[in-house]
Amino acid sequence: MVMRKDSYSEPQVRLLQEMFPGVCSIEVHHCLSIAEGDVARAAQLVLHRQEAGQSLKTNVTVLQPMAQRQKAVVNDQELKSRIIARYSYVDKDDDIREHRPVGPKSEPKKLVRYRDNKIVSLKGERFTEVKKEEDEDMKKTYVSIKPARQYRFH
Repeated sequence: MVMRKDSYSEPQVRLLQEMFPGVCSIEVHHCLSIAEGDVARAAQLVLHRQEAGQSLKTNVTVLQPMAQRQKAVVNDQELKSRIIARYSYVDKDDDIREHRPVGPKSEPKKLVRYRDNKIVSLKGERFTEVKKEEDEDMKKTYVSIKPARQYRFH
């Protein structure tokens, strides 16, 4: 990446870097270019970008020698205990509380049975016998097979 030298004076850049020692020079030049050379506006912009987490960071590992870059080796058990200590959460109130769910409500069995908007049964039977009402003319056509009592022989 080739950077061209902006027309901003070196004292402006040095002043902003003194005010914000943790900010890299690229960030200072960027904020000065947005603020059009105004140091006060550039300082406000640097603060705003730092608060918003948008500021450019220098790669510190490149500047450090190899001996300092190597981290101390941590065993798995210690690493696990550190992670648990930092990020774990135990809800103690939830451990104390005891959940007792309410049983499902069951309705009493429906014992009344209807057919054609009339009550057919009060015992709750599933099946009922349907009796057809017949006309008087149909009743006259039936023949009784039983012999009459008067013709019975003793």
